[in-house]
Amino acid sequence: MNFLKNLLRVFYTLNHSTIVIFPGFGMHPSNYEQMFPENADLIYLDIWNDSEFQNIKQGFKTGEITPPGTPKYDIWFSKIVEQCRERIESERTNNEKIIYFAHSIGAEICNDLYENADAVITYGFGKQFKKIDNVPIFHLLGTLDAYISSKLDEWPKGFIPILNGDHFSCSNEAGKLLAEKWRSELGIPKINEYTQNNFPQAKILVKNEINKIIDSLNSRN
Repeated sequence: MNFLKNLLRVFYTLNHSTIVIFPGFGMHPSNYEQMFPENADLIYLDIWNDSEFQNIKQGFKTGEITPPGTPKYDIWFSKIVEQCRERIESERTNNEKIIYFAHSIGAEICNDLYENADAVITYGFGKQFKKIDNVPIFHLLGTLDAYISSKLDEWPKGFIPILNGDHFSCSNEAGKLLAEKWRSELGIPKINEYTQNNFPQAKILVKNEINKIIDSLNSRN
């Protein structure tokens, strides 16, 4: 009986993943959970909570948080990265397979932290990650993601296209509304997509691609 229990435990470990979710700005990790296998354990990085909203709002007002590319922004961003690092280290165990999923600015945070991941999946991010040996990276990008494509001269090499996907095709509608609320209340310009048409099929494509990647990773010993 003990042998069978140990065998099942090994099988479960090899065919099971823990997903660490790095949400987009203003969004909650639960906005993405429908994209992952039902048996996956999820670690929520609740980055954009009420406390952080007030911190950003006050920082904008006092000038302690300034736009990207400035020293004060880098200080604020580094604090966010370290908070995420501490949360991941407190939640993970040594035997589990860890996959990081990151959306938009969440991918920028993830880029500084993924050295201990088994793999990374991003969506809505237009830059290649810095290369770390033995950590495969899968970049998914919607073909109608106006927010990212407006910053690109050409399609990023090696990125996986999601037909008709926009910037929020990896989340539920509640997540998009949260992001829009944060941007509006903080005075940040709204993300304008190429079209206001909703393409439910794009969300299915994102989910299928994510699950295909996770299944492939879980099949590796």
